[in-house]
Amino acid sequence: MQTHDIVVESALRRSFRVDALESIYDCPLQDRQRLEWHCELPSDDEGWNVGLIVGPSGSGKSTLARKAYQITDTSFPDGVPIIDAIGVNKTMQEVASVLSSVGLNTIPTWAREYKVLSTGEKFRSEIANALITDEHIVCIDEFTSVVDRNVAKVVSNSVQKYVRKHNRKFVAVTCHYDVEDWLQPDWIFDMATNQLTRRSLRRRPTISAEVRQYKASEVWPIFSKYHYMSHKLHASAQCYCVVVDNQPIAIAAMLFQPHRGKGLPIMSCSRLVTLPDYQGLGIAMQLIDWVGEHYANQNKRVYTHPAHPSLIATFAKSPRWRHTKKAGTYSRRVSTAKKATQGGRPCATFVYVPT
Repeated sequence: MQTHDIVVESALRRSFRVDALESIYDCPLQDRQRLEWHCELPSDDEGWNVGLIVGPSGSGKSTLARKAYQITDTSFPDGVPIIDAIGVNKTMQEVASVLSSVGLNTIPTWAREYKVLSTGEKFRSEIANALITDEHIVCIDEFTSVVDRNVAKVVSNSVQKYVRKHNRKFVAVTCHYDVEDWLQPDWIFDMATNQLTRRSLRRRPTISAEVRQYKASEVWPIFSKYHYMSHKLHASAQCYCVVVDNQPIAIAAMLFQPHRGKGLPIMSCSRLVTLPDYQGLGIAMQLIDWVGEHYANQNKRVYTHPAHPSLIATFAKSPRWRHTKKAGTYSRRVSTAKKATQGGRPCATFVYVPT
């Protein structure tokens, strides 16, 4: 354990308004203001990965964090795409991995400057920028304070998974108690009670959802701008969506694929997209698994052709999908002209394995 005795002092500067404040509100003010905290936190060499310092505004969270840890700098330079600003001494694969791990999966966003991003995208990029550093302990002040609470919970879940996978140490400092169950901290220091609590890992809260089928024209406009290849979708696509609170949040658009031979009919996944606020929870993979089993029950084969590196890696790890063609290769001889018409981006191919 580490003990931290924190004292904050400031002299009271007398003025007409200060004297009026004291008189009007009948609040005697001392000439010297003094605040004290006595806090005990787990030591750096203990076996923990995620810590949480939480409490109401003005309770001393940031002061304690600066005393116990070094607040991680998450600032971005102007005029530089975030893909270049993050992890300048890291490989492209490492940068792409950390961006995907915090749910920032929209590739065009990676090429934009920090200042033009949305508030949620800025927050995710800041967390990625912090996680990719070589700092012994990553400490983020005002964690999730500026984002929607749905985004806060999703990112909290993504962060704790990344931190534990890479055996890092991460401390979140926030006034929001709702991130606790999603961040799954190993310890919590509550400034309101001045108490340290150890916490065992529990399952994160569940999200109530259902799968519904739609026409392409009904739902694709919701998802089109978040797809990394094209905003267009064939009108005949059969669209299956994960729906939360009557709102579609993820889509798998399927197309019938004509083929020669007498084999089973083939359905091919044309688009697989999750809205940014819900990226990082694995919802898209649960959806495409459901769709694969749905068509398998109709005696149809299901193929998917991902090009996104993180999506390829996820499919490759899944027991429900068999790798039939690696990315960067063609299953048969294809002319240079034909490759050009395919966009010059040979994809990986996976086929669904029915349960």
